[in-house]
Amino acid sequence: MGIGPDALEPGQRELLRNLVRGVRAEEVADALDIGVDQLDADARAALVALDPALAALVLPEHRRLIAAHLLRRDSDDSGVAEILDRSPDARRWLVWLGESLRVIAPDATPVRLPGTADDEAPAAHDAGTAGAPGESADPSSRPGPEAEDPPDDRLSAEEVPPPAEATDATGAPLTRTEIAMLAATVVLGFILLALGIALS
Repeated sequence: MGIGPDALEPGQRELLRNLVRGVRAEEVADALDIGVDQLDADARAALVALDPALAALVLPEHRRLIAAHLLRRDSDDSGVAEILDRSPDARRWLVWLGESLRVIAPDATPVRLPGTADDEAPAAHDAGTAGAPGESADPSSRPGPEAEDPPDDRLSAEEVPPPAEATDATGAPLTRTEIAMLAATVVLGFILLALGIALS
């Protein structure tokens, strides 16, 4: 069984949407042909259905006061503020309900947490999730910095120096014939040196 707005029946979503938008409970009850007490019970059941496991951690009387605050049935929020100070679970539930109701009725005025100067809109249901109900919290879905290629110490073809050109004593380049004669002279010198060593 899921949690959040998608866990509600269409009638439950419509009921919460009307109450959060400020439609009088008497008008909603008349439209549904039920009493106001039954309307309150149905609204609380819809709020619990948004996260039954978390709601079970909150005392029934506290759930009733929180529901009245969320559905704008009680203008005095001092009792809810005291509950939130004493019960972290009640505060987590209220935060989760506020996020869910924003999805159900995005055009309604956001619910203010009692005891805060401004509207507080925490972005997490608990420490392990982030974002409003229905939003992905998978860190892998977030774009990360692009990896940079390691620097290449090898020289490119353009950076490789050309081989040194043979030159004579004046610095002028040698012809092929001159290079061949020079090589023959060097080889002949090694041969004569080897013969001299052998004869000695």
